[in-house]
This record gives sequence, C-alpha cells and structure tokens, in this order.
Amino acid sequence: MLLSPALGGPLQAVGAAVRYAGQLTDRERELAILVVAARWASDFEWSSHEAIARHIGLSDEEIEAVRADIAPPLADPREAAVIAWTRGTGGRVDGGRCSIRRRAGRTGPGCDV
Repeated sequence: MLLSPALGGPLQAVGAAVRYAGQLTDRERELAILVVAARWASDFEWSSHEAIARHIGLSDEEIEAVRADIAPPLADPREAAVIAWTRGTGGRVDGGRCSIRRRAGRTGPGCDV
C-alpha cells in the first residue's frame, strides 16, 4: 500500500468498513483478529490487537487461550462461534471455501495451499 497509495487508500477503506461497520461486536472482531494473528504467527498483528483486546475487556485467560489455540472460557456463544469459524477457515481470506471443499474431497482453483 505504501508503494501504491492510489490503491492502498481504497483498500484501507474496505478494511475499515469490514472491521468497524460490520455486525461483529468489538469483542468478536478482536477475537477473530487474534485467532488469525496466532494462526499465522504475526507478531505485529498480535501485539497491536492484544492491546486493543485488553482495552475492550478481554481477559488475560481469554487472550492466552486464543494464543494457545485452545477454547477460551467464553460465556457468549456468538463469541465462541466466531472463534470456531475463524479457526475452521485457518485464517484464510476465502472464508473457508477451500477447507469445506477439502473435507468433501473436492478442490478447485485457488485451493492449492
């Protein structure tokens, strides 16, 4: 995005719309982001969003469970569903389409990894 500001600006706007104008609560959004950061070992993303997660009320126990890839002690079933769905996709941007196809014994274009 730094090398192409004309493209980077609109992409940043799409990301902001997805993150902040969607139907996820703040906690659900940050849980999903932390799951992806942990899955891809993204230290930058983790450290940035760990602070946000703490600020919006996620506990140390919840955050550490996400980092350890175990089920956090969540009272809200929607939050648990967000984590399960995000883990099920492997943090992929295809929304799990490829993992669903793999489970069904079918793959297709863009499902190589």
